[in-house]
Amino acid sequence: MKKVLLGVFFCILGVFIFSLIKLKGITNDNIALQNEIDKISANSSVLEEDNKSKEAEIEKLKVEVKDKLEEIQIWEKAKEKLNKALS
Repeated sequence: MKKVLLGVFFCILGVFIFSLIKLKGITNDNIALQNEIDKISANSSVLEEDNKSKEAEIEKLKVEVKDKLEEIQIWEKAKEKLNKALS
């Protein structure tokens, strides 16, 4: 009877230890995944900031191009008036 109880005890102890080992492995995997998620999140934040600066630069260039286009149109009108005056 003692041998049976001792065998059951060691089986239960083995299952408990095995479960603890598996739980520790899962916990370590979760920590590693969380670290990867944090790295990706940090990279995403950097990319978002870079994207915002690029968008601001594009808007600035749009304004400059618009100003140049208006200047060209003014010069074209002046050229037309000059050509009419010379004709």
